[in-house]
Amino acid sequence: MISNNFSSNLINKTKTNVIAFCLLSSFYASSSLANMGNIASTYGASARDIASAQGLSMFNSSAAGVYYNSAYLTQTKESGGGEINAGLLLSGGELRAVGNARSGSVISDAEKGALVVGIKTDLSKLTTFEKPIYLGVLVAIEDYGTTLLDFNSSTSETGQFLEYDNQPIFITIGGGIEIIDGFSTGLSGIVTLDADASMSAIFEDLAGTTKNESINITGEPQVSFIFSGLLELEKLLCSPETSNCFASGIELSGSYRESSQTDTKVDANVLIEGLGANEIAFTINTLDAYQPASITLGMLFNVGPSRVALSVEQQKWSNLTGKFANDSVRDQANIEFVDIVIPRIAAEFNIADDTQFITGLALRKSPLESTESPDINIFDNDRIIAGFGLSTQFELSKIIKNPLRLDLGYQYQKLDDRQFRIRNNSSSSSNNNEIVKTDGDLHIVSGSITLKF
Repeated sequence: MISNNFSSNLINKTKTNVIAFCLLSSFYASSSLANMGNIASTYGASARDIASAQGLSMFNSSAAGVYYNSAYLTQTKESGGGEINAGLLLSGGELRAVGNARSGSVISDAEKGALVVGIKTDLSKLTTFEKPIYLGVLVAIEDYGTTLLDFNSSTSETGQFLEYDNQPIFITIGGGIEIIDGFSTGLSGIVTLDADASMSAIFEDLAGTTKNESINITGEPQVSFIFSGLLELEKLLCSPETSNCFASGIELSGSYRESSQTDTKVDANVLIEGLGANEIAFTINTLDAYQPASITLGMLFNVGPSRVALSVEQQKWSNLTGKFANDSVRDQANIEFVDIVIPRIAAEFNIADDTQFITGLALRKSPLESTESPDINIFDNDRIIAGFGLSTQFELSKIIKNPLRLDLGYQYQKLDDRQFRIRNNSSSSSNNNEIVKTDGDLHIVSGSITLKF
């Protein structure tokens, strides 16, 4: 059973409908706030992605790269090329809104934990192709599976942030193949789950006593695709005899990721004895999670054992404006979103044998154009994202044949100050029409172990 929680103020059409919906809500357990993000896009899919502020994600040959650029899976250097990795992600900090009409400033402590598991393998031995074909699978589960498939979509009188309460489950499957020397391509699929719930019940009283109730919840998987490509300019443009080729060590990557979302629909038929014999029927359609379509271009410079990467990503958030307009929870807010561009720079340096230091910086402008969203009161801020980490290999030859890799990453996200107006059309609370200043500080730590085979 999927656990869901809706706010009673989703329906304001009639007093009777509100009573019915409040009774319906009692059937569902509470969960985290709705979220327009996921672990891989908000923080990073792996410790290396987190450490580089996703600046090296387009050039990540591990299983986590299946979300960003599966074409780069072909750049595996080890014989065999298979790996299994498991990691933990912990995030914490404060998201704040300061105003004269409120006693505290902390909206959320943003504390989250997640288990991330990935696997990559070479399938070329199953085919007649001479070129490597790699398959990757990435699964991220928040709260270690204790809130699997939970969702919440609600209004808020005090305010809520657009991101940071991430999707409970996140699955990406894809592969990459080298077509010719110097050119590889990849295809991945992001799997999300739409929920369709129906309920019929007879309430004997307003205290929630029911008889002849029926609840049915089904999930329908949806798949959106990621198309990617890789150009190794040295292989394409330089001859083996050339010692000082201008394209030496330069790689270009690009990807297009389709938008993905999680929708929920609830159909209810309720009869409340004592309020008349007429059956009350209503439908709730809401968007639980959303990721915009995006185009990413990256350039990598290989300088000896070190690497420096530049990338730029365009995210098409403007499409979310229309989706919120058709949302039963948020349609009254007239929220507007705009497309954004995120620049990133990252580097990886060898500091010892089999040990690398990774660092990165990104600037992310908020896609939220509106500074007020009646009854919903959504906040979002521009961010400065910085990270660093270590990656090292070590041997356990008496136990495990191949080396193990340990990755550690830390990321800091600074939310710049921004002002919003609190608007609650159906409330006379003291903070109505209050001007608040929002900001925040987030700290993300991740670690993973990778076994190669």
